[in-house]
Amino acid sequence: MSRHSSQISISDGIFAVDGQPTLLVSSEYPYFRDHSSNWKDRLSKLRSIGIDIITCYIPWRHHQPDAVSPPDFSGTTQSNRNVLGFIEICRSLELMLIVKPGPFIHAEVNYGGLPDWACPLQNTNIEPMLNNQMQPECWSGAQLNAGGALEKWPLPAPFGPEFIKLSTNWLSQVSQAVISPYQYPQGPIVCVQLGNEGIYSDAQHALWDFDYSSSALIQYQLFLEKKYQRLSDYNIHHSIKVEEWQSIMPPISWKNHETENDNNVFLDWGEFQVEYMSKVFTLYCNALKLSIPLVMNLNPPVGDDFGIESWLSRVEPEHWKNVHYGFTNWIGDVSADPSAFNRYQLAAKRSPGPNMEENWGFSKIYDPAYADASTSFYQTLAILNAGATGFNIYTGVGTSFEDKSLDCLSSLPYPDAAPITENGEVTYKARFLSWLTNFLARYGKEYLESTPLRSVGWGYYPPDSRVNAWRSSSGNKPDEVSSSKLLDDFQNKARLLNIDYGLINLQHASLDDLIKFQRLIVVGSRLLDRTVKQNLIGYIQAGGKIGSFGGFLVQDDIAENYYCETAEKNKIVIFDSEVFSTWLMEVERPTIHEGQADIWARSHPEKNLHFITVLFPKGESNKVHFSIMLNDRLHDIYVQAAPSGGAIFRLENDRVTDCIIKGVNRYLDAAVAPFITVDNKITGLDEPGDYSLIAGVIRGENSAI
Repeated sequence: MSRHSSQISISDGIFAVDGQPTLLVSSEYPYFRDHSSNWKDRLSKLRSIGIDIITCYIPWRHHQPDAVSPPDFSGTTQSNRNVLGFIEICRSLELMLIVKPGPFIHAEVNYGGLPDWACPLQNTNIEPMLNNQMQPECWSGAQLNAGGALEKWPLPAPFGPEFIKLSTNWLSQVSQAVISPYQYPQGPIVCVQLGNEGIYSDAQHALWDFDYSSSALIQYQLFLEKKYQRLSDYNIHHSIKVEEWQSIMPPISWKNHETENDNNVFLDWGEFQVEYMSKVFTLYCNALKLSIPLVMNLNPPVGDDFGIESWLSRVEPEHWKNVHYGFTNWIGDVSADPSAFNRYQLAAKRSPGPNMEENWGFSKIYDPAYADASTSFYQTLAILNAGATGFNIYTGVGTSFEDKSLDCLSSLPYPDAAPITENGEVTYKARFLSWLTNFLARYGKEYLESTPLRSVGWGYYPPDSRVNAWRSSSGNKPDEVSSSKLLDDFQNKARLLNIDYGLINLQHASLDDLIKFQRLIVVGSRLLDRTVKQNLIGYIQAGGKIGSFGGFLVQDDIAENYYCETAEKNKIVIFDSEVFSTWLMEVERPTIHEGQADIWARSHPEKNLHFITVLFPKGESNKVHFSIMLNDRLHDIYVQAAPSGGAIFRLENDRVTDCIIKGVNRYLDAAVAPFITVDNKITGLDEPGDYSLIAGVIRGENSAI
C-alpha cells in the first residue's frame, strides 16, 4: 500500500487506495493493555510478518475515567493512555491505522468501555435502555459481586438526551484531538469503526430485546408519522383507530397479533429497527466530522430460532448513510460446528465488506482449538471465499499490563495464544501467518477481481423475516416451516454438494443483481411488492430458473398470474425434499470422487487464472479427490491437508504457481504430508508438515507435534 497516496475509499465493500482495490489485511493491537515501552517493538514485529494496517479500540473509560477531567490522550496520567504517541510510532513504521472509538467497544473491557459515570446507576439523568418487559438491558459492569462475578449494569438508552450529550461529546473530543490531526493523508489513520457489533454488540439480538425506552418510543412514533404521514392511513393499515401518534405503542409479543392486519405492527417495528441503528450512527458520524471512511463490524446471527430472521430484519446496509458494512466472528469454531459455519457464511454474504475481527489469539476464553493456527487459517479462508474483502488478526499481539479499572476478569496474557506473545516472541503461528499475508499481499488484487463459482442465489424478503422472527418466539405451528429452517437446510445441502451461493435481499436487489445467478431460490409467505415481482419476471425472461418451497407462488395470486402468462412451466419449480436435492445437483459445481471437503473456486475474467481453496472440517477426511471445470477444461485435483486446516492455491495456465497448505494441526494432534496434485503435477512435501510456495520460494515446517 503506497504511503504517498492521497485518497482512501471504500466501494462495494472493497478498500481502495487512489482507486486501486486492496484486500484489507490488518491486525488488532490493544495498546491500552500493554506497557507503552513495548509498543514500538511489537508494532515492528507485526510489520515484519506482513501487516501494514493496525486496528485498535480507543476505550472511553480508559482515557476519561472521571467526568470532571478532560480525556487524557497524551499519557499525562498513565503512560499507556498516550494514544498520540502510539499513532506517532505507527507513522514512523509506515503502518496505517483503523481506530475504533466506540462509544461502546466490548473488547472484554469493563462495562464495554463506557466510563462508570455514563451508567444510569451513577447518573440518574441517564435513561436506561429497556427490553419488551420494560426491564433494563444490562452489560457486565466494573465491579465484582459477592460471588466474584461482574455486576450487571444497565446500558444507557442511545437516544436519551443526557447520553447523547455525553457520547457525542466523547466522539467530538477524540476526533478533534486524535483522529482529525492524523487522518490520511496527513497521518496514518485511514478508517474509523463506529460502535461494536451494532450499538452494544446487539445487532444479532432478538427484535424484542431493545429498545423500549421512552426516548426510543418517541423515535418510533416519529418514524411511523414519516412512514404513514396521516393517522387515517395508519388506522386503515392496522384496522385500528388511534387519535394521535403519541398513543401508538410497539409490539411486545406475538400473542394477539396473528391476523394479517396485526402483522403490520411487526413490519413497522422491524423497519424501525433498521432506522434506529442508522439514526444512532448518524449521530456518531456527525460528532466525528471526518472525511475518511467509516465502517461497522456487525456480528453474525445467533443460533436461536429467532436468530436469522431477527438478523435479516435489522441488518440492512442499504439504509446506512456514509457507513460501510463490516462484520466479526465470535460464534464458535466454524470448522467444528456446522451451525456456526452456516451463520458465519451469512455474515459475509449479506453485503461486501471486511471481516474486522477473526480469532487468531484466544483459546482459553473461546475454544482451545484456537491455540493452533489451523482453525484460524480455516476460518479466514472460509470467510474470504464467502465474500469478505479482507480480514483482521484479533489480536496479533499478547499483552500483560494489568489494570483492574480497565478489565476486572481477563487473565493475563491477553490473549493467551497470540501470534506474537506478551514477551515479544514471534511464534510459529506468526511465521505461518506471514505466509498468508505474503500470499494475499502479492495476489489480493487478483483475488478480488476474480469471480466466484456461484450459480445459485437465495432470495429472502425482509417483511417475511420481520413477522417470522416474532412467530418463532412462541414456536412454529405443526404445519409451518420457517424460512430460516429452510435456509439452514439449503446451506447444509449446498455445503455437502460444494455449491457456493449468494444471499439476496429481494427488496433492494435489481434485475442485474438477480441475473448474476443461473438459479434463484425464493422464499416468502407474504405478498411480494410489485417491484420485486417485476424483477423476478424479468429474471425468468432473461433465462433464469426459480425454485420455491411454495411461498409467493402459492399465496400471491397476482404473482402466480404473472408467471402463468410470461414463463414456461419448467422455469419454476415447487420444491419438495426430493425435487430440491435433484434441482441442486444440476448446478455447476466441483465433483468429489473421494473424501469430503469444502471447496471454492474463483476465476479471473481476463486471464486463465483461478484461485482454489480446499478446507477440511474437523472430523472429516484429510484427503480429497475432485474434478472441476475451469475455462472449459476439466481439471483432476487431489489435496491432502490437516483436519480443521486446508489449502489455497493459485492456478495459472493450468499450473500451480503459488500455494499454502496447512498439513499440521497441533491441537488435534494431527499431521499429514501436505500436497496438491493438479492433472498429475504435484507440489508439496513427502513428510508431515506445513508448506508454502510463493513467488518461487518454498518454505516448509516439519510436524514437531
